[in-house]
Amino acid sequence: ELVDPTTAIDSIRLESVMWKHESGLYLLAAPKRLEHAEMISAATVASALEVLKQMFDYVLVDGGHHVTEASIVAWEHSDRIFYPVAQSVTSVRGAQRFLDLWSRLKLSGPELSFLVNRFDPASVFDLDEIQAAIKHPLLLTIGRDEAGLTRAQLAAKSIWEVESELEIRASFDRLVNIVCGIPAEAAAGDGFLKKVRSLIHLGER
Repeated sequence: ELVDPTTAIDSIRLESVMWKHESGLYLLAAPKRLEHAEMISAATVASALEVLKQMFDYVLVDGGHHVTEASIVAWEHSDRIFYPVAQSVTSVRGAQRFLDLWSRLKLSGPELSFLVNRFDPASVFDLDEIQAAIKHPLLLTIGRDEAGLTRAQLAAKSIWEVESELEIRASFDRLVNIVCGIPAEAAAGDGFLKKVRSLIHLGER
């Protein structure tokens, strides 16, 4: 619905194609068909992001696994970019290639941060080795809890509403605080985190 270049993208047009969750979170989903996705130009992405930033306090973009002109445009319109890396040689090599591209693009606006996803403290590939390989500090780690995440997906609930590991919930809490620019010391206390979750995680403007 947003592919037509002859029609300007405004808040009314965007809201008509977004799905609203009962919590207040809005989702702008990818096209169902690959051929439709290929029709979305970088200019359309730029226009949509400009309007979304006017509509919402926080806009999160899933950049996917492949670099395209549209994804680079999304980076240019971002304040922060989070790159998840796993404890594997394949993942770290991908991060190294990304950093090479990043240095050549010379983007001055967004802040780039790396985090370790599905972190396993017993892995032979430890955090020091990852940092040494990518020559970049790691922002935080997100624990491995496949069962909890699967329960959340199947129930269409957040990770805080299902039985899950405390560490992975704490990891997401820390990430929320970073996105919102809240210092760690100010975020102490369960009452504050509940407020952050209700305002940010659940999507209130």
